[in-house]
Amino acid sequence: MFCSRPIPAPPAQNSPPLLAFRSEATYKTLPRLFARRLETEADAVGERDDSRSEDQKRADARFEADQREAAALRSRLDKLSADLGASKDSSAGNGDKDADLTAGSFGGAMSLGFRVLTEFVSAVVVGALIGWQLDKWFGTSPLFLLVLLLLGTAAGFWNVYRIAVKPPGTKP
Repeated sequence: MFCSRPIPAPPAQNSPPLLAFRSEATYKTLPRLFARRLETEADAVGERDDSRSEDQKRADARFEADQREAAALRSRLDKLSADLGASKDSSAGNGDKDADLTAGSFGGAMSLGFRVLTEFVSAVVVGALIGWQLDKWFGTSPLFLLVLLLLGTAAGFWNVYRIAVKPPGTKP
């Protein structure tokens, strides 16, 4: 790669050489290679300018399509907002009754859910406690506990069923 002896200078010409080359043939072919490379780069730059303009045209077309889509969505949103405002205005007269029914129905559902839970759990717990106490008194370890636990579970399901089939509007 690196030589210990000096590289000979190219033949003398009008201007002094900037680089020292190994042979005269290399010295003569390099300007041609540089000229070809410059031509190739100029062609590539020209192609890039053409492709850049095509890319720019595509980007502009996409931007315009996005703008049209955004305008369509804005108009649709405005129409829906107007319809919603009209719906709110028409229900303003009945708004107090509807709000009370909605709040009452939610509160009623929560009340009913807690009642069902309480009825079921209390029936099971009461049956288990009575069975445990009877087993303690009579010395029959799991017999009464199991029997009354099953009876309490059945009573809990029966209470839930009675609550569920009761027609709405009747008081418990």
